[in-house]
Amino acid sequence: EPGVDPGHDRTQPGRRVELHRCIGERLAQGYGDPADEIATQLAMHFERGQDASRAVFYLQRAGETAVRRHASIEAAAHFERALDLIRSMPPNRSRDTLEGSLRLALSAPLIAIHGFGSTRVEACATAARTLCDSLGDLHGRFAAQRVIWNHSLMRHTVPTALCHARELMAEAESSQEPAKLALAHRALGCSLICAGKLDD
Repeated sequence: EPGVDPGHDRTQPGRRVELHRCIGERLAQGYGDPADEIATQLAMHFERGQDASRAVFYLQRAGETAVRRHASIEAAAHFERALDLIRSMPPNRSRDTLEGSLRLALSAPLIAIHGFGSTRVEACATAARTLCDSLGDLHGRFAAQRVIWNHSLMRHTVPTALCHARELMAEAESSQEPAKLALAHRALGCSLICAGKLDD
């Protein structure tokens, strides 16, 4: 493997795990908050050091950095790897919260790569909405519902898109947050135009 010391494979497995964890800890301490610069490297060391929680943390940071650089394929790979690692973590509310935020984050690069009409986008947003429902996360649920509405507008029948838009509007009216209301009105307006309900 490029960049790996040839002696690496001769090291006992248990010792390798310990070394990767120690290297990850020292690098994280050395870089501090600007660790975004080496988030991918830190994630690799913590994953090989069998510290799934910190590996997921740095994979999420690496994914967010890639999103800011518009590197959608790279971002999606980081978020998907983080979701794979989450399965090894004990089930609890904290893990579900983390999974929900990762699935919402993954939606953006998937849209950029495959488009709103992709079944992968729908599956990701639907899973995020389900998690947000179970956690009572209304903000996350609204974000997931908006992706689902966009997907339905591209892929499903007009009545289905209109149904999702009305659901989005109900959530926005419940929150009375101006930004959510603006987004929901736009979604409902577009859906009504597509349905030919111009008076509405």
